[in-house]
Amino acid sequence: MKRLLLRIASIRWLQHLIFWVLSLSFITSYFSISNELAVTDLIYSFWFHLCVVPMVYVLLRFIIPILFESERYLLFLFAAGINLLFGWGLHYAVFEWVVPKVMTSYYIVSFTDNFILIVILTVYTLLATLLHFSKSWFKVNSLEKDKINLELNSLKNQLNPHFLFNGLNGIYSLSVQNDKRAPEAILKLSDLLRYSLYEVSAETVALEKEIQILQDYIDLQLIRFKPDREVMFNHKGTGNPVIIPMILLPILENAFKHGNLTKEGSFIKVHLTYSAESIHLECLNSFSPINSDESRSGLGLASIRKLIELYYGKKGDLSISKEGNQFRANLKLLLS
Repeated sequence: MKRLLLRIASIRWLQHLIFWVLSLSFITSYFSISNELAVTDLIYSFWFHLCVVPMVYVLLRFIIPILFESERYLLFLFAAGINLLFGWGLHYAVFEWVVPKVMTSYYIVSFTDNFILIVILTVYTLLATLLHFSKSWFKVNSLEKDKINLELNSLKNQLNPHFLFNGLNGIYSLSVQNDKRAPEAILKLSDLLRYSLYEVSAETVALEKEIQILQDYIDLQLIRFKPDREVMFNHKGTGNPVIIPMILLPILENAFKHGNLTKEGSFIKVHLTYSAESIHLECLNSFSPINSDESRSGLGLASIRKLIELYYGKKGDLSISKEGNQFRANLKLLLS
């Protein structure tokens, strides 16, 4: 529905056609003599619009662009009032002098008094003003959406090299040691890359796909470490929510990078809960401040923050805290 409105707003003649068709229908029905439409009703509506159309387009083509958009508001109100009187005068002249001479086969007079006519013309003035600014709003909204989409794609593309860099580092260490698990690691990395290439362009993906990516990444990383390291990934929930692709993985990457799983007692614990209304990811990992490189570790998390800001606004939040030798990342997304 929103795309249809944006499409209509981008086609000026179609927008005006819809406006005047609706106007013609309303005026014809409003001034109808009986419950059934007659030829005279259509004729009256035609002459009525012949008076209104010039007033509306003087407002749209001259008064609003010249006065309102240049922020001369008092002059705009004055000019709009004069234009209203112009519409009233045109209506009087048409129905008093033109119609009686042209429509000799019909007896057609104005069905309304001056007060009601002024009210109707005021309504047309307001509607025409709203029509003008609705086009501007839709145009700005469309441009803003395009800008946001460009930023989203740019940020997603930043995550891809970051994720690839970390994955290749792990495979490199296996290759140096001539570890037989290197081919398996390459296959898992190729699966992750395939997902990142084909899914990252989508606006949203099913959360279950992201869960599988997290599990594959954990499997890939654990190839490098001893099997007794404490790495937990629990997920449970209801419904089938969707999420921005690749928004969870950088949090897990950060945990593996700084969890220091080469040391005894190190750990990574990831808990994911979700429903149709929300998604909550909590990642807790061991942390060694001495070996931490703050300038490099923030790339993925900074991109995630920006993605949340652009896509979810106030409905998303990523909080980070350090408690002694523990690092905690909390991601909360409201979906409705």
